[in-house]
Parts: sequence; C-alpha cells; structure tokens
Amino acid sequence: METQNAVARPPVRRPARRSGAGHGSWQAEKSHLMRMHILDATMQCLVNIGYSQTTTEKIAKQAGVSRGAMTHHFKSRADVFNAAAEHITDIRVKEYDEAIRGVTQKSGNFPTAENMRDTITALQSYYMKPSFLAFQELVRGARTDEQLQEVMGPLENSLDEWMSLIMVRRFPIWADEDMREVGEA
Repeated sequence: METQNAVARPPVRRPARRSGAGHGSWQAEKSHLMRMHILDATMQCLVNIGYSQTTTEKIAKQAGVSRGAMTHHFKSRADVFNAAAEHITDIRVKEYDEAIRGVTQKSGNFPTAENMRDTITALQSYYMKPSFLAFQELVRGARTDEQLQEVMGPLENSLDEWMSLIMVRRFPIWADEDMREVGEA
C-alpha cells in the first residue's frame, strides 16, 4: 500500500549549473556557494528596496562581491532574477512544509477550532517571512517584465501544487473524495 508521504514534489525548474572540468570539485562547490550567496543577497534587496530598485550593482554590494564576480555568475539582471525566482520558490516550499508540520489534527475527521487556530497561526508566520515579500516583488515585477513573467508563471503554479501536496500528505483526510465534496458544497 502506497502512503501519502511518497508523493513526489512537482518539478521546479532549476538554475543551470556551470559545467566544466571542476564539476564535483572544491571549485564547483565554491562557485555554487557564491551563487547561493548572491541569490540570498538578491532576496534581501527585493525585500529592502523592491523589484524596480534592485539592480545588479545593488545586489553585488549587498552580497559584498565585486561587479566582476557578480557577472561571472549571472550575465544579466534577467539571469539573476530568474535564478532568484527559483531559489525563493524553493525556500517558500521548505518554509511551508515546516509551517504545516507544526499543525496537528487531534480528533475526528474534521478539524477542530483548536486545529484551525493552529493552522492560522502557522500560516500567519509563513506569510510574514522575508521570502514571501521577495516572491511577491517578483510577481509584481513579472507584470511588466515578459521574461520574468515566463519564469514566474510556472513557478507560481509549482508552488501552489507543492503546497497542496504538503497539505494532503500532512492531512490525508483532505485527499479523500468525500472530503473534497464537503469542501465544494
């Protein structure tokens, strides 16, 4: 019998890794860590100054790296935003999983008032994280940036699907056909 915990994660496009002779080497690891550092700095810039004010120069300054190091890892503003969108989506998935893990269903098939309070508290915490604001800045930026829109659309869908899978895995009762009908009524 297959358990709900075996549900696979919806595919999220990953930033392309640099290929080369150093794959799997110390240099490749160092490069990966630098990319992650720059993506975290991008998220901070999105939170602190918003999408429209975030430039590659400001990201480099936030990351404490040279402009050359920045362009070595990301050739353009679009490249860094596309990679940041995927990075932030991954963070949102992990944060949602952690938030829902703290919610329990103590009795019966239907959530109690206490279960609902726990859920609301967990979700309030989830929606107050910096990654939420950064993700929303990218969504807002995608309204006028067609290239970013092409990246954000699938990522938003993937995040929604992943959140649904986490919820069903955590509360299998919500996957039950009869419960879906109750929710639709």
